[in-house]
Amino acid sequence: MFAFMVFLPPVMKALAGEIRAAEAMFRKQCSAEQSQWPPWSHGRRVKECVEHMVATKVAREVIVPFDVTLKHFRYPGILSTHHLGAFLWLSAGLAQFGLSRAGPAERRRHRLVGYIFLLSAILIAVGFIQIVWHNLFAAYDYHALFPHEVSLPSRAEYLMTVGIHSSLQLWFLFTAGKAWAAAGRRRFEEHRTWIVRHMASGGWVVVMRVIISLSQGVIYTAMRLGWAPVGGALKHDLFGISAGLGVLVSFATAELYLLTSLRSMDASMAVVRTTVAA
Repeated sequence: MFAFMVFLPPVMKALAGEIRAAEAMFRKQCSAEQSQWPPWSHGRRVKECVEHMVATKVAREVIVPFDVTLKHFRYPGILSTHHLGAFLWLSAGLAQFGLSRAGPAERRRHRLVGYIFLLSAILIAVGFIQIVWHNLFAAYDYHALFPHEVSLPSRAEYLMTVGIHSSLQLWFLFTAGKAWAAAGRRRFEEHRTWIVRHMASGGWVVVMRVIISLSQGVIYTAMRLGWAPVGGALKHDLFGISAGLGVLVSFATAELYLLTSLRSMDASMAVVRTTVAA
């Protein structure tokens, strides 16, 4: 995270400087390309042309094309389920771990936030179904931006992508259900175990974003210094690698945390039993 805070801002500042320098050239090009008639809409069309060219330039510089996320704004159903659910899920999850549960009022609040937590997980799943239905996978965005470097996924690749994402989504719902059932039976240690796994099953997306942000600085430096050609195919591969690393790091961290906490609990119980026996 320290590297992210120190290294990435100068990179993005340099990119912003390049964009500002390119805007004047884009404005001249767009002004020459756009028809002068009707004159009252010429300025608007030039502005739209410049914005499109700037967006294309930025999209070619960064690892993840903007349309990977921005395209969801064309689907209100996805915004009101997947994105709203993700915001509620992250907020409720942090609240559940951070807020006290010592008194009766705090425990009632914990249960209330738990309801929101479960509802948000369901909303995320409903949004995912819509994403699959509308075929809004990142491979198509990379192909649109780099048509000569990134080919459209084959039928087998498409089914594999849907299968992997569906499996992750089912595990996400399964861990939420197990945590909820354990809480209902007042098995609080089991509940905590499944909540940790549930947070990992959704938190991999956040880890993936951090990995991409850190990689962006390396990509930008490599492009500017000419170390290696960084094209659309490599960026597409880095997107997939970042997702895989996000899953691996999140799931492994959760299981390692559960393993160490279990050992610590066993050691504490052993001390208690020894003390009682003495």
